[in-house]
Amino acid sequence: HVPDSVPLRILFACDSHGTSTEAAAMLQRFTWPASTVGKVLTVIESMFVGELPTWLEQRARSADAEAMAQVWVREHEAEKRTRHDELAKLCQELPAPFANQEPIVAEGHVAEQILSAAAAESAGLIVLGARGIGVLGRILLGSTSERVLNQAPCSVLIVRHHQHP
Repeated sequence: HVPDSVPLRILFACDSHGTSTEAAAMLQRFTWPASTVGKVLTVIESMFVGELPTWLEQRARSADAEAMAQVWVREHEAEKRTRHDELAKLCQELPAPFANQEPIVAEGHVAEQILSAAAAESAGLIVLGARGIGVLGRILLGSTSERVLNQAPCSVLIVRHHQHP
């Protein structure tokens, strides 16, 4: 039981696979206490697979390689801005607790970033969509929603995405 003076903090994790549409619709169906704070998060792939070793960062690149790297950086920054703008628009379409909140665009592994943001935002509820990739998909790829559900320090609402014919 949480005292009424403590606002409910919701983290709505969106993706680019269309699974968030039904989760957003679900958020509209609830009546939220006036003090509720809602944050919207999306996670994009990092430019790098992992941390670059210092020796590799310091290694001189050819002019062509440097130009290519700069193009990748600009494209990556453009993707982050686009996702941020899309989330800002979505926030205005969601219930009042999400309006005028600064969206979060994180980079890295999706489940890790959702769990990290939930901790940083002191979330009491995480809302996310699920594609239903099946048993084989979970074995081979893992399931973001399953990992979040098992490791989250708070309640989790998973809204299953249904394929419409």
